[in-house]
Amino acid sequence: MSIDFPKPSLDLLDKYVTFWTGFWWPPAAPLRSYKEGGDPGELLYFVVAGITLAYAITLIATRIGTKADRGNVLRFVRKFSLGQLPLVTIVLILVSASISHLFARVWIFFERFGRPEAGPPVSWDPYLPGTLLDSIHAALGFAAFFIPIITFVLSFDLVVERAAPNAKYLAGVAGLVCAGLFVVYFPGALAASHGVTYGQAAMAFSGSVVLMTLLLWVIFRDKRAA
Repeated sequence: MSIDFPKPSLDLLDKYVTFWTGFWWPPAAPLRSYKEGGDPGELLYFVVAGITLAYAITLIATRIGTKADRGNVLRFVRKFSLGQLPLVTIVLILVSASISHLFARVWIFFERFGRPEAGPPVSWDPYLPGTLLDSIHAALGFAAFFIPIITFVLSFDLVVERAAPNAKYLAGVAGLVCAGLFVVYFPGALAASHGVTYGQAAMAFSGSVVLMTLLLWVIFRDKRAA
């Protein structure tokens, strides 16, 4: 399937704003149109627009004074600069979407193994019936929505932390806000892109979190052992 990248225009910028505001509620609702035959090339443009907006936010934050950041945000996030954060985020989102898709497929395979008469998955089965491309569309749409938010939240946290060094609790608040948005809206994006219930997408996402946690634990355990 070929995807034509649309030429930037004010009309596309207006579509991105509409997409971003419509993403809030119901969660990821605009992605349903791409499941129904919308142009997925627009999602690529929306991701570029989101990353551009994120870099504009980091530029403003850096001018205000986050160059002196002491690294008190999140243990994982603080390994990256604000400029690196948008790209790191989209890679993490794409990996999460791919592992969620794989987990859902493996779950349904083993659940139905030797049971050809099994009925359709129930509302809380990990179930993503579409293709991997559907999951990638979900990841791109969510990235276009989430990247400007996480960049703004962490930039705001760093700016305030520099102005008030004793406000260390802000790092925890920023982490909770970003994690909460990820947990709520990423499964919503998978559900909208695959045309399944939120519960089915959330269970697939939960499985991917477990798998990625185990993978990271093995990687860092080996590094510590070395």
